[in-house]
Amino acid sequence: AGYNAIKYLHQNKGHTNIGFLGKYLDYKTSHCKTRLEGAAAYFKEHPEINLVSADINHFSDSASAIDDLFVREVKITAIFAAMDILAIGILSYAANKNISIPEQLAVIGFDNSPLCSYTVPALSSFQEDSDNISFALIKLAREKLQNNREIKHELYCPQFIERNSV
Repeated sequence: AGYNAIKYLHQNKGHTNIGFLGKYLDYKTSHCKTRLEGAAAYFKEHPEINLVSADINHFSDSASAIDDLFVREVKITAIFAAMDILAIGILSYAANKNISIPEQLAVIGFDNSPLCSYTVPALSSFQEDSDNISFALIKLAREKLQNNREIKHELYCPQFIERNSV
């Protein structure tokens, strides 16, 4: 999702100064870290992009982490947040700082929380295909139990739900 979010913001919306906001990025198995790795992969392919990231370890730290994205020498015009709750925090931050969404700052989240439709503006987000992931997990577990096969790591491409925040 990180790769696709940065690609969308760059290719579809023209952003080159993009922030990433995640939680527990230093954890080895963090889903936010996986999303950052995807964003970094796109960044490596497109050197014209400036990608800056900030890490939140506690939700109470979110305002200072968002501040951290804006005090860098790069003027951020878009942010991909690895979780919708973080993206909603960005929308709140922007409202308090009189930053217009999406005119001055585009925001994308991940999870497609039901709250996305109720934020102002409505939050664009990625949604995982939980049905296919569930079926794949059952199939992998069955193969492991029946054949003692090594479980392979699979990634599924989430669906982008575009709303008014980009």
